[in-house]
Amino acid sequence: MKGKWSKPITIDQETSPPRPGIYIIMNLKRLRRIGGVDPKGILYVGKSGNLQNRLGQFWNANHPASGLLWDHPLIARNCLAKQAVSQKDVGNLLGKLYVKFLPLTSKEIDKAERALLFAYMYKFGEPPPLNFNLPGHWKEKPDIIQLLWAKKAIM
Repeated sequence: MKGKWSKPITIDQETSPPRPGIYIIMNLKRLRRIGGVDPKGILYVGKSGNLQNRLGQFWNANHPASGLLWDHPLIARNCLAKQAVSQKDVGNLLGKLYVKFLPLTSKEIDKAERALLFAYMYKFGEPPPLNFNLPGHWKEKPDIIQLLWAKKAIM
């Protein structure tokens, strides 16, 4: 995969491009996983035909992952390692998450997302906590070049 990842920024629809690409949502705090500690606190790996729209959906809890947190503050507390007892608390916490993204061609995004998820699984023994809907992602293993690229992105 070619291109340059953005620096981690707070989730903001206006600062992401209206292009296809992949993205990683994180809290930049250590997150204990089965296979060790994830130093970036990666919560979700995703792809979109329009990064700007997708990140806006995540921010507004119109995405399955952020919607789960919005609807269930106790789950949000476990994922975000912060006290969350109300939807207002969850909204404040969503505003403190970070995203990095990589614009790619539509042809590249499926392979890139799959490589990132496999690399995360190989490193930490489980998918990122909000990647709970993974049908079809495990059918085809990425090649070694894609995995090495993805390992750099998650570390």
